[in-house]
Amino acid sequence: MQTNVHSQMAKYVYEEVSKHSTDGRELRSLARSFPSMLQVNGLGASVAFLKSKESSPAYRDMYQFLNNWTKSKFGEEEEDLMKRITSMNSTSYRIYTNEIMSLCIWIKRFAEGMIKKDD
Repeated sequence: MQTNVHSQMAKYVYEEVSKHSTDGRELRSLARSFPSMLQVNGLGASVAFLKSKESSPAYRDMYQFLNNWTKSKFGEEEEDLMKRITSMNSTSYRIYTNEIMSLCIWIKRFAEGMIKKDD
């Protein structure tokens, strides 16, 4: 039986958020704010911001969530999300933006549900 893309996203995000072992408050906060950041600043700037904050576990994890999903979804050979984004044409950029926005909505849902405020 074939599952739809949203079911695949939900399963992927659930597994990734459950593995998140560091202080969850920062990831929860980032998950709540990132879709707005993506919408306001665009994909390139938002992903560059995540990459610049890689010393923080929550930002590194969010970057990896996006990187791993898009790499497997689109069958990309390039390992790094930022390198892929900076080398794509405008059509691919729009497709990536929509895909990452959908993924971020799932991340936000699961982070809010699975990570307690008092974590």
